[in-house]
Amino acid sequence: MKCALKGSTINLSGTYKHPNHLTVTQTFWTVNPSKDKSINLLAHPDYRGRVQFFQNQDGMIFLSLSNVTHEDEAMYCLRILTNEKDERFLGFPGPELKVTELRVEIPAEIIEGESPVLFCKTTCDLSGKTEFTWYKNGKCLSVSIGSNQLLLQSVSSDDTGNYSCAVRDQKHLPSPAVSLSVRYSPQNVSVSISPSGEIEGDSVTLSCSSDSNPPADFTWFKGGQYAGSGRIYSISRISSDHSGEYKCRSRNKHGVRYSDVVILNTADSSDDTYTALDPVSRTSADIYSTIRVSKCLKHFLHSRSADPYKHRLFCSSVSHSLVTPELLMTPTWLSSFSPDLLNMRL
Repeated sequence: MKCALKGSTINLSGTYKHPNHLTVTQTFWTVNPSKDKSINLLAHPDYRGRVQFFQNQDGMIFLSLSNVTHEDEAMYCLRILTNEKDERFLGFPGPELKVTELRVEIPAEIIEGESPVLFCKTTCDLSGKTEFTWYKNGKCLSVSIGSNQLLLQSVSSDDTGNYSCAVRDQKHLPSPAVSLSVRYSPQNVSVSISPSGEIEGDSVTLSCSSDSNPPADFTWFKGGQYAGSGRIYSISRISSDHSGEYKCRSRNKHGVRYSDVVILNTADSSDDTYTALDPVSRTSADIYSTIRVSKCLKHFLHSRSADPYKHRLFCSSVSHSLVTPELLMTPTWLSSFSPDLLNMRL
């Protein structure tokens, strides 16, 4: 049996001997011959333009058939005609042709860290010691001599892609590409807040994202307590009750991972409060006075004494951070002041 790749060119050969009293008038190749009918492949409409006969000096007769298809699967025999009408010969049985295509087989599920084996398979055995070439996304990976296997060591998401194989001397006839998808637990879990400034009464949206396969489910927590589910967590009218620490959990069948904590600080849109510490007693965290500025998101420390520090302000941003006495000790000078604009210089 002869096994050939679909689209390839095959070469079959045969030889014969005849009685000395006969003269050979014609030799040709035929397909699936019957006793009374043998069609010369050169005249067969299904083979026109694809078949050639030739003979070498040793009397070996060859058949070359190009661009083979599954319809070409058959038995091919050499027919010999002589000067005697009743003296005809047929090389039966002749070689049988099987046509195959390459296909890649991969495990049903591949999990990160495993070492799967990929197979390049056919429906019949290609002759000789076949060398296979493997491709990922169309780029050559390796050549495997005498083996139709590709081992992927300790796979990760980077190994995801389309894999195909080809016989090395027939690279123009690769297998169809097969998609390999590596399954892994959630990675790079993060939370974003929109808008970034939280004003009481406004709407705030928290979005959670992660890299995972299969896609993960998301759960939200506030201060360690369940707050909601889904990739998006929306607050339509934020209030002081919504202030606190938030994080999201990303989970699929292969694992779970949490985002870092994000903090919502809610500011009153009509009357924001800023706290000041007397510079004379600024080592204490207990002596404060209050400055009220509309729509400003900074805390100021203001002196109430006749000290030279009288006009010095101490400022710290509180957006998305916790205020500590240490943060309130940074000195700045106030150059101009309005309800809506604070210009500061050191």
